[in-house]
Amino acid sequence: MIDAESIGRQLESGGFEVLIADADLLRSASSMLRMLGPNRPVIVIGEADDVAAMTDAQRRDASYMSRPVTQDEIGLAVTLALAEGRPARRHRRQPVARIPATVHEIPSYMLDVSYDGIRLEILEQHRGAIPPFFRVQVPMFRVGVHVQRVWVCTPPTPQPKRSVWCGVALRQNTESVTGLWRSLVDHAPTSGGFWGETGY
Repeated sequence: MIDAESIGRQLESGGFEVLIADADLLRSASSMLRMLGPNRPVIVIGEADDVAAMTDAQRRDASYMSRPVTQDEIGLAVTLALAEGRPARRHRRQPVARIPATVHEIPSYMLDVSYDGIRLEILEQHRGAIPPFFRVQVPMFRVGVHVQRVWVCTPPTPQPKRSVWCGVALRQNTESVTGLWRSLVDHAPTSGGFWGETGY
């Protein structure tokens, strides 16, 4: 599909399960995304330095892939997208200081949080070790939550150490754990207000 009109026709017919779109095309036809519904996954393909497109994909809970993209990479992205869907976000995310956490026992940092999910920063070398479902442990707040991976992308600006961002949604936590998590979200230090370590 090479233009917004042809994508619109396909959306109306409902004849596909995941949308893979060029970042430039998506920019010119962003209104069509409203037709996708809450669980139709989107994969955006663009340039590695297109910060605006990466940010927009992140906001939409879409996967962003930088060119060049191999057939195997596309296949894996589609498999993950179909398995995970594109859940609707119910609560606004808020940026926080880089709070240390562990992801499936891998060191990481929380970058923003909401009652529904987290954006994490993880060293790129661990990208392939992030499972579809795992536990995020936040020792400073003595909170651990079960989550589902929703998207993984390369940060729009270079990091001191090569890292990736991973968006997760909270899944199947007890009422008491959910209460503790919401307290963390309400009281987490904002960017610049945290005295913890800044490296891995």
